[in-house]
Amino acid sequence: MDNFKLCRIASERASWSFEIELSDLRLDFKRRFLPERICGRCLPSWLDADTKRLINQIRGHSYAHLFLFVEQFIIQNTCHSATEYIHVDHDALSALLRFSNEETKHQRMFAL
Repeated sequence: MDNFKLCRIASERASWSFEIELSDLRLDFKRRFLPERICGRCLPSWLDADTKRLINQIRGHSYAHLFLFVEQFIIQNTCHSATEYIHVDHDALSALLRFSNEETKHQRMFAL
């Protein structure tokens, strides 16, 4: 079995719905969005806990938008690559389109 067919089969097993999984997602603004090891080490020690949490949330928002940008690039390139397989390999086409579909879910998640 070729790699595209294996990818297609695995993606069908692991498929998830954005609406089902994340429809009731609520951000808790009383908590940090990112682990301290990602964004808290370089903060001045004189900042109070509320300001550190706010900076953490701002950095988390920026981090999400960076990933949103990357997801847009991935989707564009994957869809472009899929056009090469339209009349050649249905497993490859399906695997690439399913991958793009999963990436659109990530894109929607990072845009929250």
